[in-house]
Amino acid sequence: MTRSRPTVLTVVGILCLIGIIYGALVAWVQQDIKKLVAYSSVSHLGFCVLGLAALNIEGISGSILYMINHGLSTGALFLVVGMIYDRYHTRDINELSGLAKKMPILAFFFILFTLSSIGLPGLNGFVSEFLTILGAFKSPHLGIAFGSFAALGIILGAVYMLHMAAKVIWGPLKTPSSSPSPGTPLSPSPGTPGEGRGEGSSGGAETLPPDLNPREISILIPLALAVIILGILPNLILKSLDAPVKQMIQIAEGDQPSQPQVATAQNK
Repeated sequence: MTRSRPTVLTVVGILCLIGIIYGALVAWVQQDIKKLVAYSSVSHLGFCVLGLAALNIEGISGSILYMINHGLSTGALFLVVGMIYDRYHTRDINELSGLAKKMPILAFFFILFTLSSIGLPGLNGFVSEFLTILGAFKSPHLGIAFGSFAALGIILGAVYMLHMAAKVIWGPLKTPSSSPSPGTPLSPSPGTPGEGRGEGSSGGAETLPPDLNPREISILIPLALAVIILGILPNLILKSLDAPVKQMIQIAEGDQPSQPQVATAQNK
């Protein structure tokens, strides 16, 4: 069993690299923002398992921290994408452009969580990605080749995420022609009383908010704070992981952790 461990970890590491590169390439060609973020999760979770397969303190600690950070940044991106869909009823990258001109608050959160997802230094994603790759480099079961290919996955992740953000947030303003722009009155469809989206109980036209409303902002602010705090102070979590990770490595390597011995009194 002990002799087969390096082979098993090598196979797991290869599968992780395939997931990292394949997930990144599939995400790159997506035209739906939600699908792009979803496939980016496939790539990101490859880093999580790669850190575990490294079987050292850096890799496992980085992997656990990566799971927390991934839940924050990717969950926040899904929320922001849903807020865009509520207004324009599309997630097609080709139909959306220049939203920063109409929705500067949404653009701020969108770019913040995008930079978090690609591991910008100072935000939460950087430390966890760095530790997982460092663990792969230092691992006797993986090595430099695995760490190098994983680093390529980070580059691809930055490419497709920044490409998506550049098209949707920056550039000339472009919204779907079939959907009204936020801030314009919505009138009931002619000939279909009571079925118009903008018709309320009084029969008047409602208005879509041009930017995030206070309820949506209050949802995103705690996630944004967590992204920044964990980027600046990752030891808030890493310190608590040190002892259990060392114990986990001892068990995995076949060395039982030291147990306190209870002295027993002998009757004379």
